[in-house]
Amino acid sequence: MIMIKALKNYPDIELVTMAQGGNEQAIDALVCRYRPFVLRLAKRTLVSDAEDITHDVFVKVLLHLDRFEQRSSFTTWLYRITMNQILKAKQNEKLQHSLEIASEVEDGAVDQELVRGESMLRHYLAGMLLCLDEEQRMVIILSDLFKMDHNAAAEALDISPDNFRKRLSRARKDLRSWTENKCSLVIRGNQCQCNRKAQYFLKQGWVDAATGKFTRERIAEVSDYIQRLLG
Repeated sequence: MIMIKALKNYPDIELVTMAQGGNEQAIDALVCRYRPFVLRLAKRTLVSDAEDITHDVFVKVLLHLDRFEQRSSFTTWLYRITMNQILKAKQNEKLQHSLEIASEVEDGAVDQELVRGESMLRHYLAGMLLCLDEEQRMVIILSDLFKMDHNAAAEALDISPDNFRKRLSRARKDLRSWTENKCSLVIRGNQCQCNRKAQYFLKQGWVDAATGKFTRERIAEVSDYIQRLLG
């Protein structure tokens, strides 16, 4: 039986093929090789629970390894799983934060006007992000929402830190120009309105008219695009 140390220098494709065949040593070798990468990425994007995220990522890897068809690199596939888990954790953090605020509002511990202001800010931000292309949204989200270090964000997008900063600068410039010259959220009387975009999305079939939410198909399309962008 091949020992893990002997597998240390095996290329990913061979380890994956062996792991898909049930070789436990190959599975252990992949985990040992990529656990530091996943943990480092989780720590850079999350305030806490990086260890839990890392554990969950490799659980997903083991459960779905048979679905990996090797059309992309194992690193790209692993990165997509990692980012999906991080995004889910971020969403859960925001949900928990919202529940805590709601509880405090009921108890009178938080000013309701402050809560309305926070909700309005999220609404404005979501509206403004609609006015950026996918690449620009990603750099804004990683930098300004996830508060990622620029070096870590650049690594996540597989570009140089200098290139990331240039993209971020252009995205912020375009966002500022759009909001000042076209966005009705910022200057009343400007032509671009979120409800107009919603009507366009309805016509395109991207939004369910009954629920007002993006369709599963559209979410899947956007998710696939983001994964390709990140990969």
